[in-house]
Amino acid sequence: MAEQWEAIELDEAFRARRAAALALLRDSAPSGLGMPKTLHRFVLDTAQELQLWEMGWTDDDGALLGFALVGPNTVRPIDAARGFDENYGSLASWPVERGHVLSVVSERVAAKGPCRQVGEAGLDWRKTTDFDAEAHPMFSKVQSDVERIFPAGLTLHPSHPQAELVERLKQNLDDDIAAVRKRGEANRAEREANAAWRTLFSREAAATEEAALCKAFFRRAEAGMLGFDPPRSAEDATITAKPLPFCPGAILIEMLDRRGSRPRRARFLMSADLSDDDDWIEAMGWTSVPLHVLRERFDVHLTADSVPGYVDFFSGHLAGDRGIYAVVEDVDELYWKGVSTRSRDELAKLIDPVCVWNRDGVPVKDDEGNDWFLATAMIVVDRDPFYATFLVRGDGIVWMIDDQEVGQRLPIVPRTVSEDSIFVYVPRSLAWRV
Repeated sequence: MAEQWEAIELDEAFRARRAAALALLRDSAPSGLGMPKTLHRFVLDTAQELQLWEMGWTDDDGALLGFALVGPNTVRPIDAARGFDENYGSLASWPVERGHVLSVVSERVAAKGPCRQVGEAGLDWRKTTDFDAEAHPMFSKVQSDVERIFPAGLTLHPSHPQAELVERLKQNLDDDIAAVRKRGEANRAEREANAAWRTLFSREAAATEEAALCKAFFRRAEAGMLGFDPPRSAEDATITAKPLPFCPGAILIEMLDRRGSRPRRARFLMSADLSDDDDWIEAMGWTSVPLHVLRERFDVHLTADSVPGYVDFFSGHLAGDRGIYAVVEDVDELYWKGVSTRSRDELAKLIDPVCVWNRDGVPVKDDEGNDWFLATAMIVVDRDPFYATFLVRGDGIVWMIDDQEVGQRLPIVPRTVSEDSIFVYVPRSLAWRV
């Protein structure tokens, strides 16, 4: 194949399932720029399907360039900078010989030259500073098994509000990756054993603790939610509940209502105190609002043991335009389509539990005395899996500070929030706004 820069149409890039790189580099651009105006690629290694992508934006302050290494299953942003000047011109305008492009990329990635990084796209994905583009193993395998999960290489731009905190956390990471994974698996097993869903509404639960919880739920939902009509029998609806170990004072309840033309699922947060003195209930709206109401009402205080369950809960109850940000710790948590198991088997090799990387589980303090943890998890949105890195504060504040695509789209039924599948009740206190 002739060595040359090739222009790419943006819709083709999305069809190639590289939207994660576009989104990350777009988000690193100054506010309001939106998608890049130009997009070029250069083939670095035909056999390994490795390419260098260049993306360009323009605004009143000049031009912004973003660069990413693109492998067969991975996109890795490596730099974003103000450019188009004599010191940092567009790579697509330079000589196209492969050796020259590699040497320039090597120099810029290692030293960043005179460029000014913008946003979070300036990620340091190297393990060493003596970077040799021709020989570096990352050019033949864009993400190693270690780097796909170990967050030590994460670097935020100095202007990022959490850049200093991330550097503190990086100094206190547990580098025994096998041990971290083992703790993550043990934590997941404990969560499955102690925080499982239980059925509340059934003939068998007529005079049990579950029945009392169900009765309290009906009473509070009917009083607090606009249009809530308690089901009359277990044939009308399935109602389940699970405890929240990170917040013992609250319970998560799900109701699958079969009384309409389509089953509709709704979730609620409710106080575990079933007395008439406490009637608190909150409808889950798949935004962060109910989650922050929960942490403020019950004064959430997280530890290394409770962070994984909290990340699973917090992310799994947020949804965007493409669906729910579901944490996936096992392939059986996904709804697979078709008879082939190839994608399922490949994903099983990549999935890890939610991992907390603080050494000995000890939180890192910020200047205000808040506890912070660094955690990683696999997230699936729509049909796309990616690794996410989270900053988690002890009182329940969560920041997703990095995400890396890990493979092609999966043959699964995506978890979406739509009128056909999810119903969000409106509190009576807000009914005047409807």
